[in-house]
Amino acid sequence: MPAFYLDSSGLAKRYKPEKGSDIVHELFQGTDSLITSYLTLLDMLAVARRLLGGGQITREAYDLLTNDILEDFSSSLQVESITGGIMGVAAQLSRQYGLEGSDSIQLATALSVQPPTADQPPQCVLVSSDRRMGNVYSALGGQALDPEDAGARELLGKLRVS
Repeated sequence: MPAFYLDSSGLAKRYKPEKGSDIVHELFQGTDSLITSYLTLLDMLAVARRLLGGGQITREAYDLLTNDILEDFSSSLQVESITGGIMGVAAQLSRQYGLEGSDSIQLATALSVQPPTADQPPQCVLVSSDRRMGNVYSALGGQALDPEDAGARELLGKLRVS
């Protein structure tokens, strides 16, 4: 069974009901290895703060949301540090594919979890609703799962069996 790397767009579906949230919740209910980076933590906390500042959620809802996020990061997710090596790969990805810095860091981190070798593609599945990131990850030989895709549940089932 592969590990699943959730970028910010994938993990956000855990906290805000939207298209694809059911797939992310299914990942959390299983025995899958769920991985992300500290960059994702910063993104989640920043979004929560913007929701509070914009009056979209109350202070109480903000406190509950940030507690849920911090709880997931301490108990349900394997959180990868952003190392110099990851930054080097991220720079290469930005240069080669024109990705934004944060997207390059997310992809580089996903690649670092179970790095590709000459005869084996990346073993970590990228969970992201960012099509461009998914396309680049696929071009690098990895498997991307977009929770918003109509076939996401079927693909998840196949990935869990492999």
